[in-house]
Amino acid sequence: MNKGKRQIIQLLNRNIVANVTMVKVVQIACYVASVLTLVLSIWLMSRSDLSGRQIILGMLLSSLGPLFFIGIGLVLPAVTASEDTQAE
Repeated sequence: MNKGKRQIIQLLNRNIVANVTMVKVVQIACYVASVLTLVLSIWLMSRSDLSGRQIILGMLLSSLGPLFFIGIGLVLPAVTASEDTQAE
């Protein structure tokens, strides 16, 4: 591999932001997305003409999205910590 390619690869492999900072940013983004998803889904269901069963099913299904985002936010620090441990 010539010198130019090696320098480009080294440049692209550099970390611009620390991993800890990036994990916190993504974690906060997941929590904000979970709140927005829940609020938006409840707001959209309230504007629809639904029966009682449809509202219950809609509430159950619309709670899965925020739970998914919260799960990612909770698991992400543990995953990145295990990756950092394996890299050392």
